[in-house]
Amino acid sequence: MFDRYFMRSFFLILLLGETASVPATGAGRCDKILNQLGSQLADVTCFESIDLTTNNPATTPVDNSLLGLPAFAFTPQTDRAVISPSPPNRTPITMTVPGVQIQARIADDPAGEARVLIRLPDSWNGKLVAAGASGTRSEFNGDFAWSDYVIQKGYAYVSQNKGIFNLFLTIAADPLGCRLNPASAIFVHFYANDPATPFTRWTEFMLEATRLGQQAVAAHYGRNSQRTYAVGTSNGGYQVRRAMETAPEIFDGGVDWEGTFVDPVAPNILSGLPPAILNWPDYAASIFKAQVPLQKISF
Repeated sequence: MFDRYFMRSFFLILLLGETASVPATGAGRCDKILNQLGSQLADVTCFESIDLTTNNPATTPVDNSLLGLPAFAFTPQTDRAVISPSPPNRTPITMTVPGVQIQARIADDPAGEARVLIRLPDSWNGKLVAAGASGTRSEFNGDFAWSDYVIQKGYAYVSQNKGIFNLFLTIAADPLGCRLNPASAIFVHFYANDPATPFTRWTEFMLEATRLGQQAVAAHYGRNSQRTYAVGTSNGGYQVRRAMETAPEIFDGGVDWEGTFVDPVAPNILSGLPPAILNWPDYAASIFKAQVPLQKISF
């Protein structure tokens, strides 16, 4: 049994330095993969890519590019920068990585929000990396931090969005609206707060995306993945930990990078957040001095 408290950076060494070359060639490669995945995907975009790294603009869609969604609900290019350092400290890209990219909605999600991203490099090392997503970010959240690194080493890559879109602007009268920060007049509505998208679904979609990635690998390369690793940061790290606790038979190792921790019995984030919000005005007025007397909240 995996220990949920000490999973951080578990098996990181397994993700380093493994590269082999298994070309995947032939016409109709998208058709072959999608025939295997069948009705599990909907609204699919599949294309043969000249380069799966972010040096290729086609790799990460522009923000607000999904039709029918309000602004800020789907923000791939914004999302990929939130867990990645700014240049020049970002993952170096030293090569082009041709292959196949698939973007789709997971068809059996009753909320209609779950999405998956699959990248299959032509030169494959026989292994698969499954990525979680931080915050309420999209399946493209790991493009800088994870995808650019692993696909250059020959890994196939699959990511998902935890079954939620990001947010949209709203008004104070919205019962699920909240201020961007305590001093802001702008209210936003996070899809994660909707009754149809509880955070308990995050594990389900991490596992479902991993299985979809494994099926895509088998269809594309003609053999199963030798190893499957899970990686994620923040809420994506939480996805890694819970996925490996829930279905350890799927994974050979994982990296929980500063993953959030949710406990049915406190302490958790809701233990500290209300006092922090209550004391924010005094803290800000003090120019952020730690010595300001704090008010307490009784639960």
